[in-house]
Amino acid sequence: MMPATPYTYSSPDDPAREDEGLFGPGSVTWRVMNNRIMWVAVVRALYLQALHPRVIRGTLQNAATITDPADAWTRLRRTRKFIETRTFGTTAEADRAGRRVRRIHDSLTGTDLDGTRYQVDEPELLLWVHCGEVASCADIALRSRLPFSAADLDAFVDEHPRGGVVPAGRKGPARRKGPAPSPVERTNVPPGSGRATLGMSGSAWLD
Repeated sequence: MMPATPYTYSSPDDPAREDEGLFGPGSVTWRVMNNRIMWVAVVRALYLQALHPRVIRGTLQNAATITDPADAWTRLRRTRKFIETRTFGTTAEADRAGRRVRRIHDSLTGTDLDGTRYQVDEPELLLWVHCGEVASCADIALRSRLPFSAADLDAFVDEHPRGGVVPAGRKGPARRKGPAPSPVERTNVPPGSGRATLGMSGSAWLD
């Protein structure tokens, strides 16, 4: 049986923590992600991510039991725990979680209908996955009438190249030194719900 929670992080209220992680208590990300309704955002993101043929194909080809309800629920919980660790954990805890995801994805490939093989962690696919996650969180925050302004949600999106660094490792442009990198591309989500930054990320769904 797969471990239910391979991702762990220290309490943000622990005064002995070495740092506040990638975002910190002053970030919009902490405020948005500290809402239970974000469970809905995780599910929305998975549906959106599955619209990319190579993402869903690679998932189904590498996770044969994913259509089993018990397995799917375990993976969903683990994905949520990964997101929590990346969001609220220390820098070291977030990095450890990211290394685990990268290690798993490094060895996985998918096969297109024409026989073409591809790595599941290709930058384009990581880009799609991260965009789906961030856009879903912003959209659910808006539709749930949580107390965030359009400016808040724009700030939330703009913070997420930091989160994209974690699973992408050296594959993504967010690894560059200096200020937070410019987004590779931007796309629109519903008016007032922030700009969807296309960062580089990954998912624990194949874990």
